[in-house]
Amino acid sequence: MTRSPSPPVLLLALLLALGAAPASAQMYRYIAPDGRTVFADTVPPGARQVEKIAPADEASPQEAEAARQQVRQQLEREKAEVEQIQRRQERFDAAYDQMKAAERELEAARQRQKDGEEPLPGERVGNRGGGSRLRETYFQRQDRLKADVQQAEQRVEALRAKTRALE
Repeated sequence: MTRSPSPPVLLLALLLALGAAPASAQMYRYIAPDGRTVFADTVPPGARQVEKIAPADEASPQEAEAARQQVRQQLEREKAEVEQIQRRQERFDAAYDQMKAAERELEAARQRQKDGEEPLPGERVGNRGGGSRLRETYFQRQDRLKADVQQAEQRVEALRAKTRALE
C-alpha cells in the first residue's frame, strides 16, 4: 500500500513552492476527495471548499514572515491532530487485543466446564443398593466452573463495550 505524504510534509512543500512561485500565478486552496488540504494552481474535479488565493504583487518581509508563521502554526496544529489520531488508534488497538484475549479465555473456560462434567475420582460415593451418588465436592466444582464461565462472559462484554466506545 502506498502511503500519502503526511499533512506536515505537504505544508512544508507548500511553503517551499510558494517561495518559488511567480508573484502573478493564481493559487487555490481546496480539500481533495481523499480529505487532504491542497494548495495548487489548478483545481481538479471533485474538490471541496475551493478558496482562491489572490496573488501578491510584492510581499513585504513582514508579510512574508507572517505567512511563514501562519504556515508553521498550521503545521503544528496538523501535527498535533495526527498525534491525537495515532494515540486514539493505539488505545483502540490495545482494547481490541484485550477483548480478543478475553474471548479466548472465555472459550477456554467453556471448554473446562464441558470437560469437567464427568465426575473425578472420589466425587462418587457408593450406596447400599449397589448404585452411587455424587458427593458435594462434585457440585462445588461444577459451581466454580460455571462461575468462571460467567466471569469470563462479563469480562468479554465489558471489553466489547469499551472497544465499541473507542470506534
